[in-house]
Amino acid sequence: MSTYMDTGLGFSNYVKLRLTFGICITDTDKHEKIKQIEKNSCIDYERFRRDHHYMMFLLLILDNIHMRRAQNTAFRKVKRLKKYTDSIVKVGEEDREVLERRNIGYRTFKNIRGTAPYFEHAKSRLFAFLRQKGPPTIFTTITSAEYDWIDLMENIIKSKPDATRIEDLIRSMKRKDLLSHLLILKNKEELRNHAKEIVENMQGPEMSKLVNDHIVHTTKDFDERIKYLFRLFKIPGFFDKGEKYKISEYFIRIEHQQRGAPHSHILLWMVYQDSFIERTVSINGEQVIINENKPAPNYKNSIDGKKGNNREEGIRTLENFANEIITLDIEKDEEDISKYQTHKHTFTCTKRKKNSYFLVKEDEGFGKFDGTKKGMTLKTPKCRFNFPRFPMRETTFLEPLVEKDNNANENVIKKADINLNRIRKYMLRNLFQEVAGEASSLRKQFLELSFDDFLKNLGISEMDYELALRRSVRGKGFMFMKRDCSQVFINNFNKSLMNQHSANQDFVLCIDENQVAAYIGNSLKKT
Repeated sequence: MSTYMDTGLGFSNYVKLRLTFGICITDTDKHEKIKQIEKNSCIDYERFRRDHHYMMFLLLILDNIHMRRAQNTAFRKVKRLKKYTDSIVKVGEEDREVLERRNIGYRTFKNIRGTAPYFEHAKSRLFAFLRQKGPPTIFTTITSAEYDWIDLMENIIKSKPDATRIEDLIRSMKRKDLLSHLLILKNKEELRNHAKEIVENMQGPEMSKLVNDHIVHTTKDFDERIKYLFRLFKIPGFFDKGEKYKISEYFIRIEHQQRGAPHSHILLWMVYQDSFIERTVSINGEQVIINENKPAPNYKNSIDGKKGNNREEGIRTLENFANEIITLDIEKDEEDISKYQTHKHTFTCTKRKKNSYFLVKEDEGFGKFDGTKKGMTLKTPKCRFNFPRFPMRETTFLEPLVEKDNNANENVIKKADINLNRIRKYMLRNLFQEVAGEASSLRKQFLELSFDDFLKNLGISEMDYELALRRSVRGKGFMFMKRDCSQVFINNFNKSLMNQHSANQDFVLCIDENQVAAYIGNSLKKT
């Protein structure tokens, strides 16, 4: 069998080519060499891409190679090992002490994913990025909807190395009779031109199997989609209709769900396109004044440290900015947006809160009629995504209500806690679904309520309502978007981004950069 040693590529490049089927390297000679490998090898190309265990085996070998290289580099940095060569196998006790004293032994594997120094290094880079660039403007999560991407399935079919595999795929379909005219084609290569027709005649389970059998292709497709989105992000005015803002910096972290589908956590720094500020910087020891784009509104430059009218004006500025780039409105003909942005409770909602519940007693959940009406006792798990969300008349920034506030005495806080408990239990009772997918009459009535009717049924004023919501806020504050009762299960999104990427997204203002950094830091430990 032909091996990577016969090609002169080196094992690392050989594995990379195999894992990405030649896409990552554009050198023509290397493409020809890898084709020769596939021709002479007993390992089938299509079968290789579908063999996930073999892929993981090769990745482990790559990690082993990287660890050996890192170890060799660390040894060369130790001054006492002057005569060190590759032939040395064991390290003496004195040399180990040098490594430990200089901390080289710990920092050696900082580029090896999964090691403690890797997590520390990645976290340090993130916080250094935040210190240098300042607080980010937007935190967004972009997911993958690979089972709905018809163009992805078409590309999978077109990329099959042997056209007879496409023929076998058609024969395995339940609706193969509708594609019988394709099976009699003399030139099997023409089947690639009918990929769209083949996908259109697939049933749901068949589409899922096609995608699951080609995880490498799916991951590569998502990567290309993200690259395309970032090219669009650079266009001034992409996120807002007024074309006032543009992206200056970004930070991205991609992780994978349990089923293998990737999703990305992204921090975006936005600036005004046509507004500039002067800043003093040090260049070669000299203080120089430079002009740079003014940062878009965020908590730090709009609210933090301000008092009185200036603070109120800053809050209004931040609320108006949120309305410009974030929306919850879905038109009747935008079924795809409704499908992706409407939250449905699943097992992932309770992944880290398995034993956490809201208990609605038989005389609770009736709003202003609590204690006088009775119904069944409800025990509903707490959703870690905080759905259903609280309705709000207008987009409002609320800060936490704590004891140190001048206007928050013990009685005010106690009343706010009681009202918050009443609001939650009223929503939970009215939105409760005894059978998943079947809306009760109470649920339908709730979703049709106006905000005034919602407050009326609760029996509290709008001021008391906002005080109650402030007790649910953690950190520096939270931006409650304008939300009707019919939108309590709708996730925040940006319309321009949704039009370019059909999948679930979460698009929020970054109020507390430390909380966001901690969230991303925790996600580093998942993979």
